[in-house]
Amino acid sequence: VHNKRHACMQTTTTIFKKGIQITHTHMKLSTATVDVAILGAGVSGLRAAQVLRQQGCRNVVIVEARNRAGGRIRWTHMPPSSSPQGGDGVYLDEGAQFIHGVHGKNPTIKLAKEHKISYRKIDWDDGYMFIGPNQQELPPTQQRKDEKAHEAVRRKLYKWQKVQTKSENPKDESLESVLAPLVAEQGGSDLSAQQRLWSILRTSISDDYGDDLSNLSAMYFDQEEELPGGDAVPHTYQKLVEAMLLPAENTEDVLLYQHVVQKIIFPQTDEPVRIHCRQTDTDENVEIQAKRVICTLPLGVLKQQQSTLFHPALPQSLQDSIQRLGYGCLEKVWLRFSCDPFWPTDADVFYHYASETPFRVWFLPARVYRNPAYRRTLCCFVSGTAARSMGQESAAATSEQILAALREILPVPDPTNTQSPQLVEHIHVTRWSTDPWSGGGSYSHLAVGSTANDYRAFESSFYDERLWFAGEATNALHPQTVQGAYTTGERAAKACWKTLS
Repeated sequence: VHNKRHACMQTTTTIFKKGIQITHTHMKLSTATVDVAILGAGVSGLRAAQVLRQQGCRNVVIVEARNRAGGRIRWTHMPPSSSPQGGDGVYLDEGAQFIHGVHGKNPTIKLAKEHKISYRKIDWDDGYMFIGPNQQELPPTQQRKDEKAHEAVRRKLYKWQKVQTKSENPKDESLESVLAPLVAEQGGSDLSAQQRLWSILRTSISDDYGDDLSNLSAMYFDQEEELPGGDAVPHTYQKLVEAMLLPAENTEDVLLYQHVVQKIIFPQTDEPVRIHCRQTDTDENVEIQAKRVICTLPLGVLKQQQSTLFHPALPQSLQDSIQRLGYGCLEKVWLRFSCDPFWPTDADVFYHYASETPFRVWFLPARVYRNPAYRRTLCCFVSGTAARSMGQESAAATSEQILAALREILPVPDPTNTQSPQLVEHIHVTRWSTDPWSGGGSYSHLAVGSTANDYRAFESSFYDERLWFAGEATNALHPQTVQGAYTTGERAAKACWKTLS
């Protein structure tokens, strides 16, 4: 059994090296109880397995519902263009795409350097700003004026937060309701100035947290610690997952794909924890027995299934924290055009300052990746309610919405004047909102009524030191990030191993 386990892990790694997503390996567990079962093969689960191996644990199983590793790090392949000038096929990062904090203390940067994975810093400030509907670029003087107004509103917001924090009876409100009078005061009677302010605020906040301003806590939405150094884009996050999948020598780990966890039973005796799974490719029921469990399931899944997953039920305080925390959604739409770029190509991003469109931030992969294969490709971000609505629409409908938004700010070519009858040659929508294994979203945030203590509620062990949690939603300092998921996997593994050793 041990040799088969080792061969299983080696096979999956070889497939990854070829740049192909892992498919299910038909591996049967032995009847013996494993030391640790890790639920989820995302970054936190893979890091937990690494640390357990380093500590000396040689009997670990990772249970994953998908047919691949990576969790909310996901990539797909855009096929080669039909036009010789359109570019070769390229990989698209559908989930995590940016490294936040290019600093030596960031474990994601350390991992990239260790495995010689290239990355490039991105300059969010050096971008073009457009305002529709007349294809107008915002003059630099107006941009600076709007940015100063934005900074003034944020200062007033921070002052409000401090006053509430010091109050004996602080009252949390939605971020939108607190910002409304501040924007009205700052913009004065100039409604267009107010509109631009709202657009800047939504662009700088909603997309970061994946939700509408009306759902974010005004008091605590931005409580996380920001690592210095700015943001960077690795090429691609797929390489980081591959690096984490490299097996240690003599590993006995099993990575079970297409196994959906349905029930986790914690006996009140010293009997092993029983994990009931359904193997989706065969529709068979599988039971895994483990001494310890590390759960890395996304917050969205916990919100939907905690009442049926854990037996007996989780402590009420943790259940309450799970429900109070918010879970946002950020969708990406990748488009490759049949014509040459009609957008500015000498910046990393450009912005659409209009409250009527959800397509506010446009990312230019050709410039950021320094790869001409992306020359005719654009990517835009959509968050919150608009993102969840988009998940229900067809790609064609989304394409029409995007073209309508682009026509407000750029001279979009007439398709009859291009070499292809279709202006948009290829479109890809991420659709996290309909992904059952991510819980219908992307990452956590502090919703109205929640605090950082709701993140910290996951730091304890449960069921007499038999269950630990890991994942971005269990990190009070760095939620929503890959480094946040990575460090919690390490935290949970070390705490778990202490009880075994």
